[in-house]
Amino acid sequence: MIETTTNNKIYLQIFDKAIRVFTGFMVAIYGLAKPFQFSYIKEYIGDEVISELTGMQLMWYFFGYSSIVPITIGVFQVIGSIFLLFNKTKLIGIAMLLPILFNIVLFDLVYEVNLGATIYGIIFLIFLLLSAAIDFKRIIIVFKSLITYTHDYSKKETITIWVLGIFFGILIFFFFQLLLNYNH
Repeated sequence: MIETTTNNKIYLQIFDKAIRVFTGFMVAIYGLAKPFQFSYIKEYIGDEVISELTGMQLMWYFFGYSSIVPITIGVFQVIGSIFLLFNKTKLIGIAMLLPILFNIVLFDLVYEVNLGATIYGIIFLIFLLLSAAIDFKRIIIVFKSLITYTHDYSKKETITIWVLGIFFGILIFFFFQLLLNYNH
């Protein structure tokens, strides 16, 4: 959490806006490029044996197999970037982009993707976390509102709801097990 005085508040807001504009712009560009990013991978790799591919080639081949996953990720990157730009929707943008960028950085590190792209991903993550830290008090308010649950049930009714919920949940589980294994 970043504490501010009145004199520093405006500078902190300028810094926050600057890192959000930079991150939003860059992540949106990466998102818009997703339909084209993996499209040529089959020509790039050719007929190489999978065991001979580098980690990066293997990852790119996986994502290049179908355009649906990269395009979906790209759409969420663009939407999250737009949300990131505005104060009212900033936390929604951060909530959308953090898991996406975390996964991108994880893939970059595990599959040894180009160091420059990995560093950019790490910088985007750090900037999102800094922006979240600036609004830490709002995040606490949001979490408190999400976990505060009030109801008008007695203890006996609450226990009944739990027991029957678990019972019917198990029945649904077995029903789908039977349904999905019917042809086997």
